[in-house]
Amino acid sequence: MASYEAYLKIADQILADGGSSPNRIESVSTSAYAQDFKTDAAEYATAGLRSVGSTAVKTASLQGWSQDKNGFKVTAYVCEDVTGVDVVNSESVSVVSPDRDPTTPYEVSFEGGTLTRLLVTARELWSGVDFCDE
Repeated sequence: MASYEAYLKIADQILADGGSSPNRIESVSTSAYAQDFKTDAAEYATAGLRSVGSTAVKTASLQGWSQDKNGFKVTAYVCEDVTGVDVVNSESVSVVSPDRDPTTPYEVSFEGGTLTRLLVTARELWSGVDFCDE
């Protein structure tokens, strides 16, 4: 999960900077996924929001993997924990609901030439049973 933790660290930094310089995400994701992230970061910037704190991985489990001549493809179930994250507006007032669930389940896909250097290719909200509560 080192690849995903690296992704979260850079994503958190970009959002802490109010969505500025979103190209930094390209160091930990494919260009296709980076475009999705940059769109989200632009919305953050337009709304005048920034985050404070760090997202953590509560749990992670391997869903599957494959290898071909181009390298590895890996899919994992990841439970993100945003207990330590606040989102504030331009006046530094929190816009987070006090009722927010601090954990969110995702299905995350990676690819790369080696297992030690995987890039995020997709991050989808998991719609099945919430494995974060298990």
